[in-house]
Amino acid sequence: MTATFQLRRALSELYREHDVRPRSVRLALADPDPRPVLEGIASSPVIDCDRVKFLAGAFVLPKRPEDCPLLYEHDSRRVVGEVQDLGYGFAGDLLIRARVRDPEARRLPAFSVSARPLSWSVQNASSASFWVEISSAELVEVSLTATPRNPRAVVRSRHRLEPAGESHERLLERLARIQSVLQSMRGAMTQTEIEPTIT
Repeated sequence: MTATFQLRRALSELYREHDVRPRSVRLALADPDPRPVLEGIASSPVIDCDRVKFLAGAFVLPKRPEDCPLLYEHDSRRVVGEVQDLGYGFAGDLLIRARVRDPEARRLPAFSVSARPLSWSVQNASSASFWVEISSAELVEVSLTATPRNPRAVVRSRHRLEPAGESHERLLERLARIQSVLQSMRGAMTQTEIEPTIT
């Protein structure tokens, strides 16, 4: 029996025992937007609508961010882009930056993670305010969604290019301008050398 199955079974029993029905809120879609880079919180160490809390630093991250699939609503058949960066913020939030190629996915306002629990425990099991605390989990994928399970896992900003790419583009533009000025100066100096001096 896998840890994921055990966790789901434990949660189902707790829902039944305490007559709890997990509900998520559907967020409004963003306006159509050509900016492909989305940044935000993939997961935050708070109790989510399923009564699950991933502790700060709980996720075992892939060696490379791009190895983590970026999906549309947890649909493994619909990969919508690439994860460019994954890491922890000061408050223990799992932060994400992703390049989203699917225009429909760009409109989704939030993120949601799928993970395999490695270590977890039930807190306050005898009360309707129970929750499951996950201290270690393998990150399987991150999805863009309109119904985040974690209320803080939202898209916070959208960019035309990733910040590093933007700086690189500006640097290339500056170099092109400098080269143009240098060519003009060379041309002017050559012209001066060729023209006879009038005395």
